[in-house]
Amino acid sequence: MPAWDPVIYLADFAHQVLFPLAEGVAEEEVATTMAGRAFAAGQPVSSQRDGSVRVWVPVVEQTTRTGVLAVTVPDASEAVLAQAELLGVFAGVPPIHVAPDLSACAARRYRCPEHGG
Repeated sequence: MPAWDPVIYLADFAHQVLFPLAEGVAEEEVATTMAGRAFAAGQPVSSQRDGSVRVWVPVVEQTTRTGVLAVTVPDASEAVLAQAELLGVFAGVPPIHVAPDLSACAARRYRCPEHGG
């Protein structure tokens, strides 16, 4: 599946904000964004964008939704969405390992102001 611009977002524990693990990417509100809709519903969400499609799929760690994976794909066929969902499962395995500072990542998820949350 050709895909580009991947971003993994982790949800804060109150399930109000999705925090990107990528630099220079804005946070996403759960209540008002496509990323939030995918997280809350537990289903893929897509949006057409200049000849491609942005897809958001839940990131699942064991049986718990922990965030969202966003990728851009050429089209949003059933096969592509199924592959994107599978990527969301795999993305749930290593988020802790890709965060450069685990304590800061956890603090943001708990929304601790003294650590950037």
